[in-house]
Amino acid sequence: IINLPSGRKMKVYFDKADGLKTGDEIIVAIHGLGKSYSHLKTYTETSLSLGKSVFGLDLQGHGETFKLNPKLSYRTTIPVEYNVEDVIFVLKELSKTYKIRIAAHSYGAGVALKAISELHSTGIRLPITKVILMSSLVKNLDTYYADAMMSGQLVQVAGDLANPALGLMGVPAEWIKMYDSIVNQALFNGIAIPQQARDTMYSMMPAMTMWREWLSAGPNAAANLLMSPAHMIANASIAEIAAWQKNPMLLTQLIITNIALINGARDLNFLDYSKQLALPKGLEYKVVMALNDNVVPNTISQEFVFRMQKAGHKVTTQTLPGENHYYLYDSASMKKYFKSIVLD
Repeated sequence: IINLPSGRKMKVYFDKADGLKTGDEIIVAIHGLGKSYSHLKTYTETSLSLGKSVFGLDLQGHGETFKLNPKLSYRTTIPVEYNVEDVIFVLKELSKTYKIRIAAHSYGAGVALKAISELHSTGIRLPITKVILMSSLVKNLDTYYADAMMSGQLVQVAGDLANPALGLMGVPAEWIKMYDSIVNQALFNGIAIPQQARDTMYSMMPAMTMWREWLSAGPNAAANLLMSPAHMIANASIAEIAAWQKNPMLLTQLIITNIALINGARDLNFLDYSKQLALPKGLEYKVVMALNDNVVPNTISQEFVFRMQKAGHKVTTQTLPGENHYYLYDSASMKKYFKSIVLD
């Protein structure tokens, strides 16, 4: 347990590989919403077997860290800045001894990006070797859908969300991957004019931001209340489900905490169409997408990659066939993909 400069506490973990020494590269693992470092057991075991040490943490509102900060009630908004500040502190401390390879998922990847952005804006350079963004939250989802509605990109999202259905129908994963690529490229290019019109309007009319926030706040909270239980239960372990059966309030609290965190992440908008990406160009980024991701549709990740490449960033991509948003916490998926995702 570490005491942070903010007065908050955080639970951290350091699984060290044999022979780890000063100056070596370590993996800093940052989990996503509703998860914690405890969900990364196979991930950590695989990493250690390959000689790579893993430093993990439980973000504010998650795991053991949640229990350490009773004033951060799940009944209120938990600002993303809290997690960003805490991650920056951890990265600074680790960088005194090690090189850092960040591997972050979903909300955690959004936190990592914002931390890197703030370090960049203040001129602080840390020995970060690579940033792996897995199904990353690069734009607040409700704001994305409000913007996508204006530019016609909801059709593109619908094309993405057809992927899981095609998989259930027995369509080979490689065919789905080809379909996904064609649909997204065709639609993204086909609605370029409405996108440009939207971007120009946002840059010329800053007051539109207020309208976007107002329009999307209510539907966002309602959607998460409806969808969170399904996502939590569908991607939980047997032990977690057993615990919820004994104490249903645990699941209720988890769902409400997620909403508090999502509402606190409303300014996570690296796809802010009226601004340049505020990220350092000296870093190497890798964007990992799951073909059947229905939480952060690949449309969002692909547009982020497009804008990064256009801005001159070093970025590579990897698409996982047959996987959904939660592949990071699946033992079979990690045994299969860990090396290619995190180490390659």
